[in-house]
Amino acid sequence: MIFPKRPRGDAAQTRDNADTRRLSRLVALARSALGVERLVPALAPMAGVALLFIASALLGLWQGLAPLPRLVGLALFFLAFVAAGWRLLRFVWPDKADAMRRLEGDAGLSHQPLSSYNDDLALAPDSSSQALWRAHRKRAAERLAALRAPTPKTDLVAGDPYGLRAAVGIV
Repeated sequence: MIFPKRPRGDAAQTRDNADTRRLSRLVALARSALGVERLVPALAPMAGVALLFIASALLGLWQGLAPLPRLVGLALFFLAFVAAGWRLLRFVWPDKADAMRRLEGDAGLSHQPLSSYNDDLALAPDSSSQALWRAHRKRAAERLAALRAPTPKTDLVAGDPYGLRAAVGIV
């Protein structure tokens, strides 16, 4: 679980546990969506080179070549495949903070309410601070109820200004 349990009364504890489980699940889904968004543009050039190689093989471009030019062509495709994977060197899986910012941004929430959901009352509680704290927790739970699992937004157009992905599809 992402957020620790806090000792409370039975009804409040059950509600907090359900909210915590839901938030943990949403954060995990947001991390997955962000990971896909980062991984697809890194893998797309490699897939393009692989598809060009398969298309050239299916078109029979390799059949009429002598063994040495075939090996040179294969080596060039291999080098192009490896060079196309340079973005994978910079790939970093998103952390919990990235996922929470994505959830807040998609829901239009400001002032990082998801991180405040895990806050605890800092001072010795008196009746007025406890009432204020309960109101804060209620608003945080309402915001949490409005959150939805994000879907990946893979934008290959931004990473391919010349439209080379279309040429791969045409071949």
